Amino acid sequence: MTIEKQKIPTGALILIGVVVGISHLQEGIMAIFVFKNNEPISSWIFMISGPLSTLPATIAAYFNKRIGGWWLILSGIVSLGFFFYLAEDRTNMTFILINVLPMLLLGFGFLKLPEYQSETGTQQGR
Repeated sequence: MTIEKQKIPTGALILIGVVVGISHLQEGIMAIFVFKNNEPISSWIFMISGPLSTLPATIAAYFNKRIGGWWLILSGIVSLGFFFYLAEDRTNMTFILINVLPMLLLGFGFLKLPEYQSETGTQQGR
C-alpha cells in the first residue's frame, strides 16, 4: 500500500481544518449559549458565518477544494466585517488571530492545492 505524495498535503490540510473546525465549533456553541433573549441578528450572522462554518467548509473542501476554499475565505471576510461592526474594542486582535486568520489561511491553502491525476487518468480534486 503506497500513499501518493500528491495526496499528503491535501490530507494534512483537511486534518488541520478538522481540528480548527472542532475548536471553532466548541467556541461558537459556548457563545450561543450565553446569548441574551434579545440578541441582535447580526450576532447570529457573525457566529454562523465565522466559527460555526469552519468545520462544514472543511468537509466541503474534502469533496471540492474550490467550494470549500472560497467558503472559508468568504465566511472569514464576513465574520471579520461583523467583528468590526459589533465589537466595542476594535483593537482586540484575539478574535482575528484565533478565528479569522485560520479560516483565511485554510481557504487559500485549499485553493492553492494542485489538482492531480488518478490512476485512471481522470482529474481529481481531493
